[in-house]
Amino acid sequence: MKKKFSLPASIVCGLSLSTIAGIAAAGDQLHVNKHGNLVIRLADHDGYRLLSLYGTDVPNQVAYDIHYNEQDSKWGVLNNVTRNVVIRSNRGTDTVSIDDIHLPGNVTVITGAGDDNVVLNNASVAGKLNVRTCGCDDYVALNHSTVYSNVNVRTNGGHDDVFLVGSSLEGQVRILLGRGWDDFSTMDSSYVYYAPLFNGQGHTDTYIDDGTNDYYGGEPVIKYFEKVNIASEPEPEPEPEPEPEPTVYEIGETGPGGGTVFAISEDGTSGMEYAPTFIAGQTWGCLGTSAFGMTLTEDGVLGVPSGQESADMIQDAINRNACVAPAAMAAFSYGPLVAAVSADDWYLPSTIELNAIRDSDNPNVVLEFGDGVAYWSSTEQTAQNAFLILESGIPSSASKESVARVLPVRSF
Repeated sequence: MKKKFSLPASIVCGLSLSTIAGIAAAGDQLHVNKHGNLVIRLADHDGYRLLSLYGTDVPNQVAYDIHYNEQDSKWGVLNNVTRNVVIRSNRGTDTVSIDDIHLPGNVTVITGAGDDNVVLNNASVAGKLNVRTCGCDDYVALNHSTVYSNVNVRTNGGHDDVFLVGSSLEGQVRILLGRGWDDFSTMDSSYVYYAPLFNGQGHTDTYIDDGTNDYYGGEPVIKYFEKVNIASEPEPEPEPEPEPEPTVYEIGETGPGGGTVFAISEDGTSGMEYAPTFIAGQTWGCLGTSAFGMTLTEDGVLGVPSGQESADMIQDAINRNACVAPAAMAAFSYGPLVAAVSADDWYLPSTIELNAIRDSDNPNVVLEFGDGVAYWSSTEQTAQNAFLILESGIPSSASKESVARVLPVRSF
């Protein structure tokens, strides 16, 4: 048997017969039960609907404004609502707005399919607040409102938004985001007894905590978010690691490539080193071809490129297949063939660099000579000749087909 409901006389007097008939004809139930609870159920409706509960100047009253569509509006006042409020809707795009009112009991809002909005503005709820939305893209917001007991918000599939802005939530707070890409924001709110628990079954586009919230029970617990971007105060930049002190070398020491240092800069952090072993029996090569594309004078100092510059020009000639230069190539390939060295950028030294080794007064810097011993330099004289360094130290012109030692060097 269907239960009968009645409205207080003050309400009935405030509503015309056509108004009551309009509500009944729409298939909606609007009543106050014997406990003083306000229960509003909206039947299936595919059009736009707006249900608002808002405060009045009359104590212990709840006013309702029900819009079935933009043209049809029903309104009235319910007296003596002293306990719970339940709002249900089904299909359609529904907006439930609870504005500027104190509700003394529990508030439950359950929406059906459709893009629904549930918003509390400057409202207070003495009991629990339970909000549950079904599929589609839903929006739930607590703006500058107070809930004195627990808050439970649960969304279903769809792109859902849950915003807590400037609210005071004094019970346990649980936010469960359902499947879909969701946004959650909490700003300038306070959580008194428990830190809120936010979790989700699907994806979360953004979680925004602007740093103004008070978590008296501890920091919020966030679980099961597949993607969480926290928009808060940026973390301070870490202090840069101090630059390591550069290694300082002295002439005669072992260099960074495994050779012997024979020249250094003023601060000792850079210089040149020669290989720990020499390579015997090499010709200069490129006979009949000027690897440099120019002819140098035989003065041993002026007009002599550095060993690196000469090596680069010889390498270019080799790359162009202009000639073959065994002495220079032996120096280039020295590193990978010798386990005692750690560098692979060795090259054939110039006459000036070879003499720097020969003339060093450091006992650890030794250029060995003997009967007929000579070292090839990278300094070319003509297409036929290049310069050797003999024991005298004076650059000596020799045919590129002559055989001499190769002592690789490198810069560091």
